[in-house]
Amino acid sequence: MARTEFTRGRVLGLTVATVVILVGLAAATGHVNWSPWPAPSAEPTDDWTEVLAWDFADGPHPEGWGWGTWRFVDGTIELDAGRGEWSVYFTPAIHESDFIMETSVQLISGLGEGGVRAHLLTRDSNQMTHESGMVLAAPPGEVAVRHMVNEVNHTSDLIPSPIARDDHGWHDMKFAAQDGLVSAWIDGRLVFESDEPAPPGYYTEPHFSVESGVARFRDIRIWSSSGTRPRSGVPGISTDIDTETEG
Repeated sequence: MARTEFTRGRVLGLTVATVVILVGLAAATGHVNWSPWPAPSAEPTDDWTEVLAWDFADGPHPEGWGWGTWRFVDGTIELDAGRGEWSVYFTPAIHESDFIMETSVQLISGLGEGGVRAHLLTRDSNQMTHESGMVLAAPPGEVAVRHMVNEVNHTSDLIPSPIARDDHGWHDMKFAAQDGLVSAWIDGRLVFESDEPAPPGYYTEPHFSVESGVARFRDIRIWSSSGTRPRSGVPGISTDIDTETEG
């Protein structure tokens, strides 16, 4: 097994508390029935530009940095955080406020009742005035969605996960924003759409983070666009909200 391990810190004035995504979780989710972007797996179009594509089978990202403990294992990056601790890895890339971000993740093990939480996020900088993304937790089998612009949480929701609580297989996480509205998918199943548009954000630091456990990520990809696209269907992706939890 190929394994490269790093343990280092680069906090730049950012406390661990500022990384927490599960803040002010709403009691209910809202959604509207639309799917505004072409599937990233489809042929590229002039509207979307791939601004970040990195497979960890190729090793560390050339500009990757973070804190906590991470390892490169069997073509993945494995983030390892103790109980109540964090491991964070950044893959810097500037992208527009309209974007699609996705990864493949495996939840290995968790510590404590809250289990391991794997975060896929993007933010402006260590100033943390803009941050958007999603969290997959198992157990207790939850998905959290956040969209913060100018230090205001326009979306902060906790919803059931479609993944069984004891499932340690690989799963796809996808988060997207367009015209101030955000959506989240797990394994191609739409699990959340916002219904209150937010102002445009600014992003330069896509990243993974893991809390209280171990998770692996295969890759990260981001498509970005400043244009407005028709709200048409997404080939190959369910556009119906599905919050049924298995297991």
